[in-house]
Amino acid sequence: MKDSLELVKKIGSFLIVIVLVLMLGVTFSSQPLSEIIELLSGSSKVGSFQNQPILMKDYSMIYDECRQYFQRFGFSDLPPVLLQNCIYQQVVQLYVKPEIAKDLGLEVSKDSIEKEILQSVKEVYKQQKKHALPEDQISIEELYNREVSYFPIHKRLALIKANLLDTFLLNPIPLSNEDLNIHKLLSSHQIKIQSQIIVFTNESLLKNIKVEITKEEIQKKYEEDKKEHTSDPNKKEPYPTLEERYKFIKEKLENEKKRAELSKIKENLGKVKNYQSFEELIQILNLQPIAKEFSINELNSITINEHTKINAYKKELLKALLNNQNSIIGPLQDKEYTFYIKIEKVIVNQKQEEKLSIETIQQLQNRQTGIFYEYIVEQYKNRGKFKLYDVSNQKEKK
Repeated sequence: MKDSLELVKKIGSFLIVIVLVLMLGVTFSSQPLSEIIELLSGSSKVGSFQNQPILMKDYSMIYDECRQYFQRFGFSDLPPVLLQNCIYQQVVQLYVKPEIAKDLGLEVSKDSIEKEILQSVKEVYKQQKKHALPEDQISIEELYNREVSYFPIHKRLALIKANLLDTFLLNPIPLSNEDLNIHKLLSSHQIKIQSQIIVFTNESLLKNIKVEITKEEIQKKYEEDKKEHTSDPNKKEPYPTLEERYKFIKEKLENEKKRAELSKIKENLGKVKNYQSFEELIQILNLQPIAKEFSINELNSITINEHTKINAYKKELLKALLNNQNSIIGPLQDKEYTFYIKIEKVIVNQKQEEKLSIETIQQLQNRQTGIFYEYIVEQYKNRGKFKLYDVSNQKEKK
């Protein structure tokens, strides 16, 4: 009996310590209690947007939903690219689009969502009162908790806002006379374009930049870091040796120098207004152009290599074709890709003249609307420094 009492006391003391830790976290941290509990329970992030973490619990839920979606169509061995694209689009839906909706004033209240869930739960409760035995019946509170656990309120709110945004922004945009002239040209002619294209990403530019790091620079950086470490009274552990830190410091300095060089490249690109030849671009970017011939129908998916396709269906390029300008168009943007196109030759064969039907105009308006929508989402992602790490492979291994 005495041993049991001692055990109860120890358990009680342990629980008090846990409560005190949580209270201190709430008192001295700017994070909400839910986030503190998540951190204590080992929750992790898989990306970030607007300096806020993209949580693993949301990623896991989306991962499962995407797998189930494709499995309904008979995909037993799911191609990784399909799964990754589905996850990416759904995370954008959950984190990025609600922010756009908020800025546009497309809001929905949490209370209305809770009332809607409660109303739905009450209907389920009524049905079970009619058909289930008393011992099998579940209380309204338990039904509500199960529903919210399965489909959390924060996710419901985010997806409703995303749907409001879709409804608001995906209304067809009327075509201007210039747009109609472009599309009349495309519908009445067979057009082939001979071109030179330069395509790059920030990552590819960084890989292409070569920098030199001297032993003196590494030694200097090591001494600075060591001095900062030893001057901090809270850091009692001895500082690692230069040999232990050498590789880390070298890589850090290389990254810093490469980032500085990348900024210079971007600055130099911004200074050049009118490109008369690719020589200037080649000199700045240290990249060689790729010769490509494509038809006008291939504009939205030009294959650069086995890993890269770009959407060049851009108004600037279409206007250049309309005005028969053999010029350099760019910079153009498609997701992470930046590219310049030099039109060298345009081969035009007249087709039988066709009138644009109402249906065709509506399709063109829808397409233009889609491009505008994608542009807005892309701008928000860039401004909010949207990052998402692919951890689907790790989930597969578990």
